[in-house]
Amino acid sequence: MNVTLLFIIYSVILVTGCVIGCFSFNKYKAYQPIVILLGVTFLLELMGFIIAKIYHYNLWLYHISNPIESSILFYFFYFNIQNRNIKKIIFYSWIALIIFGIINTFFIQTIKLPPTYFILFSAFLSLIFSIILFIQCLDLPSTQNIFTNPIFLSALTVIWFSLTSFAFFIINHHLIQNKIINYLFYIPLYISNYIYYGIYVVASFFALKNTDP
Repeated sequence: MNVTLLFIIYSVILVTGCVIGCFSFNKYKAYQPIVILLGVTFLLELMGFIIAKIYHYNLWLYHISNPIESSILFYFFYFNIQNRNIKKIIFYSWIALIIFGIINTFFIQTIKLPPTYFILFSAFLSLIFSIILFIQCLDLPSTQNIFTNPIFLSALTVIWFSLTSFAFFIINHHLIQNKIINYLFYIPLYISNYIYYGIYVVASFFALKNTDP
């Protein structure tokens, strides 16, 4: 498995979505958190790739990067979900997630292991909020094509990512317990990420198109 090639493809997708999104950044505030997420994710993944190449160990970075990325995504939900009570739930859920992340890093999985418990907890909450946003988008006027709506597409891709994350980490946990290590298993994870961020590229394109004069 050519890790460098997979990372290059991953990076191109992230940068493409971020660059396209920047052209509509000031005009489409509802989509701004996603543009920021794409840019920040690229920088963090690039940092992780370089650290892994030099020191052959970068797991500690994911204890920092995952809370940052989750916080940006939660802000996206907070900004776009209209129900005030759900907004409060998002805020308190974010606080609970960050506290759990700190506890997990120092006392449960520790910095020596990837923060899979944090990722699963974050994916679970993201799945709930993305479904709520998804349903909210379904109530848009029938004159609007929701499949060209960047917010709807973003909610849709988070649902996809959350479900695939659950599947991956559950299967991966089973493989580790049974001491079955097959690096080919990680290829579907890369493909899942390509789809996840690829839909963001499409969403960025429609965000730009929807802001054209």
